Amino acid sequence: MKTLLSFFVAIIIVTAILVFIYNMAARRSEGNRRGFHQAKMNISMGVMFLAIAGMHFATPGGAWLRTLLNTLILLIGLINLYYGIKHYRHFRTLLDRESETAEKATQNGSDPDINNETDPARE
Repeated sequence: MKTLLSFFVAIIIVTAILVFIYNMAARRSEGNRRGFHQAKMNISMGVMFLAIAGMHFATPGGAWLRTLLNTLILLIGLINLYYGIKHYRHFRTLLDRESETAEKATQNGSDPDINNETDPARE
C-alpha cells in the first residue's frame, strides 16, 4: 500500500514539474509552438489529476462525498488527457507542415519572407 502511494506521489511531483516547464515554454512561444506546449501541459495535468484520484481511491475510507469528489477529479483528469492528446496531434501536424515548408524554401534557395506578396505591411 505504501509503495502504491509512493508511486502516485512520485507521478504527481514529476507531472507538476512538467506542467510548470510546459507552461513557461508556452508563455515564451508564439503561434503553433505555443499551442503545442499547451497541449503537452494539458497531458501532464491530466496525468497528474489521474494520479491524485488514484492516490485517494487507494487510501482507505469511503464516505460518499469523498468518492464523489474523487470521481470528479478523475473525470477532469480524463478530459484534460483526452483534449491534450487531441491538440497535441493537431499542433504536431501543423508544426511538421511548417518545417516542411521551411525546408522546401531553403532547398529552393529562397527566403519565404522575401517573396511574400500578400503581407499588407510590405505594400
